[in-house]
Amino acid sequence: MSDDPGQEFFSHGISEEILNVLASIDQLHVASRTSAFTYQDRILSIPEIATELGVNFVLEGSVRKAGDNVRITAQLIGAANDRHLWSDTYDRSLEDIFAIQSEIASAIGNALLTPMGLESAPVVPAATTNLSAYELYLKGREIFTTRSPKVDIAVGIAYLEKSVELDPGFVEAYQYLAAIYGIAPYWGVDDKPLETYLALARETIDKTIAMAPANAFAYAIRG
Repeated sequence: MSDDPGQEFFSHGISEEILNVLASIDQLHVASRTSAFTYQDRILSIPEIATELGVNFVLEGSVRKAGDNVRITAQLIGAANDRHLWSDTYDRSLEDIFAIQSEIASAIGNALLTPMGLESAPVVPAATTNLSAYELYLKGREIFTTRSPKVDIAVGIAYLEKSVELDPGFVEAYQYLAAIYGIAPYWGVDDKPLETYLALARETIDKTIAMAPANAFAYAIRG
């Protein structure tokens, strides 16, 4: 909902981070990012969306970013009767963005405790506390995910390289850097030979796995 269409990467990033936190709850089965994000520009009722995705609850909301501030609204809806189970609005400084994601996910987890019979709400540490590294990561990840002829993969590489430079312990930025290295030669990036980009991809993903041996996406990228 920002006045700047270029901020869409930010709302995508917030949405995906919350999705990842919820997916970490063993008792929850969460629809994939790819499936869920297809509804961003489609006008369907909550029960219709829930039926297509095969889910019992739908989380919807909005992100508005202005200067150094962000407003995030989120509401959890039971699909069976199209009833609100929980909703809230968060007005925060961008410096608090990492805490907001965890706060929203925890609130959703608590709202689901009774209807889903969950044992506890999620507690997931922030991937980074460096806001500049995080924003560069979101931009780079959006370019990797979009991968359209209009997207400059080389720009995505630059974003992610700068992100890991600012935070050398940022696992998620490393894994997407490895992923984008791996596709670069096939998407028109020809400043280095194919072998060089594949070597960079292997080196970067090995570093990612060394930092996070249980990271499933990292093994998928290696494969």
